[in-house]
Amino acid sequence: MLKKAKQSWKDNFDKVLSSSESKEFAKVRKYYDDQYRQAIDGFLKMNKTTGFDNLFRVADIADIYSQIYVNIGVKFAKWYAKNFDKVVSKQTDVSGYTDIWAERFNNVSQQIAAERVTLVSGTAKATLVKVFKRLSSDPEFMVMNEREASRILRQKFGQYSKSQAERLVRTEATNAANFATLQSATDMFGQDNLQKEWMTALDGRERPAHRAADGQIVDFKGRFKVGGELLFNPGDPAGSAKNVVNCRCSTAPFPKPDAQAAGTIEGFGVPTPGTLPGTKPPKPPTGSSLSILKPVREVVEEVTEKADDIAFKSIKEAEDYFANNLGGKFTDLKGMDQRIANDFVNSIRKMQSEFPGLKVETLATLPKYRQAVLDDVMIQIKKSRYYKKMSEFYGVDRYDKSLIKRLRKILHIQTSNATAAFHSGKNFKWGAYGIDVNLSKYRGIVSKNNYSKRGFNKAVDEGKKMRQLEWWSKGSETNTFKHTSIHEIGHALDDQIQFFKEPEFIKYYERTRGKGEDYISNSLSKPFKANAYVKNNLSEYGSYNEKEFIAESLAEFYNSENPRQISKDVAEMMKRYWKKRNNKSMNKNQKINLDNEFDEFPEGFTIIVEPYGGGLHKPGDNYDKF
Repeated sequence: MLKKAKQSWKDNFDKVLSSSESKEFAKVRKYYDDQYRQAIDGFLKMNKTTGFDNLFRVADIADIYSQIYVNIGVKFAKWYAKNFDKVVSKQTDVSGYTDIWAERFNNVSQQIAAERVTLVSGTAKATLVKVFKRLSSDPEFMVMNEREASRILRQKFGQYSKSQAERLVRTEATNAANFATLQSATDMFGQDNLQKEWMTALDGRERPAHRAADGQIVDFKGRFKVGGELLFNPGDPAGSAKNVVNCRCSTAPFPKPDAQAAGTIEGFGVPTPGTLPGTKPPKPPTGSSLSILKPVREVVEEVTEKADDIAFKSIKEAEDYFANNLGGKFTDLKGMDQRIANDFVNSIRKMQSEFPGLKVETLATLPKYRQAVLDDVMIQIKKSRYYKKMSEFYGVDRYDKSLIKRLRKILHIQTSNATAAFHSGKNFKWGAYGIDVNLSKYRGIVSKNNYSKRGFNKAVDEGKKMRQLEWWSKGSETNTFKHTSIHEIGHALDDQIQFFKEPEFIKYYERTRGKGEDYISNSLSKPFKANAYVKNNLSEYGSYNEKEFIAESLAEFYNSENPRQISKDVAEMMKRYWKKRNNKSMNKNQKINLDNEFDEFPEGFTIIVEPYGGGLHKPGDNYDKF
């Protein structure tokens, strides 16, 4: 498999697996916590240190195995099938296989559980006995009151609960994901037409034996040689603990080189068979349902690019994708942390698939955006007679400096504390200079760029704090920059169809605010009328005005695993109105009168550029300046 395609597979497999593991871990951790809590209560009340037959029951743990294998298995089977659906002609249509897969994965889970649950249960019970017996002989612990002892025990068992739940979920999730991927490939192509490749997560934490196995290719029915053992796939129950526990590797099944796939391979620079000079495309074998021959290992890049987020390796790669695939007209992300760039580009990609026709022409850091806009405007200004007259009177340097200062303010491109802001990029007219500059290519998202690794981590912590304060909506605590991205894209959607003016939305907004008391918030530099109900059910910032209500709702809906009703309602309305109105032109620009900068500053000019809604502001910020 090509290096780029291989890395793409690894990145996307890991993202889907991490997401799946997180959901299952929360449930398994809760189970462990509950069981240990019951044991703690028994120890404190009756000094019970043995006989935990009613805890960590084998049947309960078998149910956990079933849930892990069915949930993760079905997700990965669908992931593989969906992503090959449009690029490879299959032998079988698996679109209705969900119930069949669920039954298969449940059967597999029970086979594996039969071998492992006794050990899992025994380990947990042994932990209880060991800890309780040790503490029972500790004089300092035994003289503690019940409250202090309970705190110590909960803390201690909380650590065991976390580590044991993580080990169980990671080990079984890896096997479930790889088994399901192989099952999906089998159902689509048949075992005889498949090969598989061992993919190791090369991040410095891999086992030496797994590092050596990376890239090993065998027939589908074959086994990989890993650390002296023969494994059917990563996580194979037949492997020893040293090869299986906490393994994060994956298996990539793909049709053999002489198999056939429909479609073309783009973006690889790898010619399809028959496209080189002097060659002819081979004919498909008789009876084959596959129309165009090509080696299909390389299909993996096209497949994985459609799945989940793309892990861009450089700022240049993220910029190129935005410009070449998402309709970007201006982008300059130099100075931006790579993780932030990836979040912004992937969020735009995601929302354009949700809302066909969404336009985001710009994605840039504030310094680069500001310089580009000022350059375009100043070029036109300097062509006018009035500029020549005024620059001669005041001096070129002084006049340019003052013009730029004024332009930064009226174009809303001065330095800000916002994480990011959406700019509507409308035309800029200035009658005295006779200019009408088309700034439509600058319609998009502008981000701060001072996020070093340290700054990035600080911003993430701040996102959690903003959620705790209910200043930002749900989702900001788990991924600050994806939440920010969707918030600003929400402004772009709203701006494109003027959703905030829709009667249905206005009634909903007013009705929602009517459910709670208004109060004066001093969270921004200027007091504003906030609403208690909106704060408690969305965010305080969402109660600033209609536009922020929309942006905060969409940010929560597309980032939180459990979005609340307001966000669901607004997203549903937006989707309906988007289908009706996304092709309509935007409303006419508003005219803004400005004060004179100089004693003899030109009269009769209007500015028709303004940011729309602004950025995801923090408490204490000046909303008006964005």
